[in-house]
Amino acid sequence: VKLGRVSEECGFDTVWLLEHHFTEFGLLGNPYVAAAYLLGATKKLNVGTAAIVLPTAHPVRQLEDVNLLDQMSKGRFRFGICRGLYNKDFRVFGVDMDNTRALTECWYGLIKNGMTEGYVEADNEHIKFHKVKVNPTAYSKSGAPVYVVAESASTTEWAAQHGLPMILSWIINTNEK
Repeated sequence: VKLGRVSEECGFDTVWLLEHHFTEFGLLGNPYVAAAYLLGATKKLNVGTAAIVLPTAHPVRQLEDVNLLDQMSKGRFRFGICRGLYNKDFRVFGVDMDNTRALTECWYGLIKNGMTEGYVEADNEHIKFHKVKVNPTAYSKSGAPVYVVAESASTTEWAAQHGLPMILSWIINTNEK
């Protein structure tokens, strides 16, 4: 929080919070909670997740969290997403690592549609449920801005195809970037 306040005082526009589990650098298991606190402690600073490991949690629950942060901050929340990288995370959260690309793409589609439409429904190989209204609705007209943390060339291509801004990881070699 102190770093966020100082960042705002120094004129920075955005602070990014990352999600990590089961590691020495896993300080934030839930960046949504940390973002809520930091958004409440600042007045102008944008706060983003860099990134939420999208396949590890239900998409509608994430949509509700994103919309709530968008509402509470009056549009200062930035929704950074990723496929994930660590096999241990997927084992613990019950997600097949070989399925993370498909889940990320599906979850992103559901969340983005829910942000803009105010409701969500699904009937595909990954998830099925009837149409539900999502509360709260997004504060921003098209929902919180979405960013993609890219760890691979294929994720970079996917983000580009969807016109999503990217946060390029240090893991990608310079030629691929």
